[in-house]
Amino acid sequence: MQHKRFSLVATQVGVVVLATLLIAAVAILPYLVRTYLLVARHDALYQPLLICLYATSGPGVAVLALVWALLRNIQKKAVFVRANVRILRGLAWCFVAVTLCFLGLGWFYHMSFVVAVAVFFFAMVLRVLRHVFEQACDLQQDNDYTI
Repeated sequence: MQHKRFSLVATQVGVVVLATLLIAAVAILPYLVRTYLLVARHDALYQPLLICLYATSGPGVAVLALVWALLRNIQKKAVFVRANVRILRGLAWCFVAVTLCFLGLGWFYHMSFVVAVAVFFFAMVLRVLRHVFEQACDLQQDNDYTI
């Protein structure tokens, strides 16, 4: 039991750390992109990459907020509930939005297609997980009505 609690708290700390890093990265994003492009020698990529990364920061914040909400529900022992199904649906849509951003960047930098495919794969895994949670909610509801 103690291990489960530690795992939940460690994950929550991870979410807070990622949120802090995301805020910091957005604040210095132009510098980070310029530094990357100096090393990678892709000067023409500055504006498209900057736009893509700023566009994905919104879904990134949403993902962190949704994961936090999911962790709070798990902490309350509310696992197979409709709210978690909605959270998983929202997470999947956030990853689809990131996929679209990187597909757009792919016209300027072909390696971003690889990122888009990887993120889309994760979105599909989340969709499957959402369906599993939805079935579990149905089974739990049936179980609750059984005498």
